[in-house]
Amino acid sequence: MKGCRKILVVANSSIDAFKRCLRLISDEPAWVTVVKVVPNFEGDLHLTGIRNIKDVLDAASEAEVTEISEAVLAERMPAKIRVIKGDILAEVRRLAEEERCDLIVLGRGKNHWLKDFFERKVLKKLINIAQCPVCVVNC
Repeated sequence: MKGCRKILVVANSSIDAFKRCLRLISDEPAWVTVVKVVPNFEGDLHLTGIRNIKDVLDAASEAEVTEISEAVLAERMPAKIRVIKGDILAEVRRLAEEERCDLIVLGRGKNHWLKDFFERKVLKKLINIAQCPVCVVNC
C-alpha cells in the first residue's frame, strides 16, 4: 500500500472488519475518506406495522455512524466520514472517482453463509468495476 495518497474505506461490513481496515492503513500518510452507504428506502414503509419505520431506520444508521466515528477517533486517524444513500456499488465507484482515490479498502466480517454469499457477489462486482485497486480485509 506504499504510495497510496488517497484511500477510500468502505464501512458496510461489521465494525470489527472496519476497525481492522483502519489498523491496516493507519501507518500510511494518506488522505482517508470513510463512506457508509445506506440503501434507499423502497416500497411502502407504512405496511411494516411500525409507525415511524423511516425514523427507526435513520436512527440505526446514526448509531452506526457514531460507532464508525468512534473507531476513527480511537485510531487517531484524520478522516472525512461520508454517509450516502443509494446502491453500494454505484456510490462507492462514484465516490472513488470523485475523490480520485488510489485504493479502496473494505472489510469482510464473519457472516451467516447466506449473507456471506451475497457479500462475496458484491465484492466481486466492486473489484470488476472499480477504477483503482481494491483491498479486501477478512476478519
